[in-house]
Amino acid sequence: MNRLVRGGDPGAELAASVTGSGPGALVLLHGYPFDSTMWGPQIRDLEGRARILAPDLRGLGKSGVGGGAGSVRIHAEDVLAWMDEAKIEKAAVAGLSEVA
Repeated sequence: MNRLVRGGDPGAELAASVTGSGPGALVLLHGYPFDSTMWGPQIRDLEGRARILAPDLRGLGKSGVGGGAGSVRIHAEDVLAWMDEAKIEKAAVAGLSEVA
């Protein structure tokens, strides 16, 4: 699990799995109240074909809350920060949310 501290946001220590290799990139977004571990089987199946970024969104999994939890905008900015950190310029994005 990789760690990223967002500049300008004390306490926003974020966690993500950054793995794989290949010509493309894939960002996997988990649903609430889950974390990136829900993507384990997909990561194992695809990591030989693409770079994969699977973040724990703020306040979930191994990511801290920081100063801006609960905002779609903050989550999007966090994902873009991860993409910059991982040197991913563009990616396909997949997400899954489960309703009970």
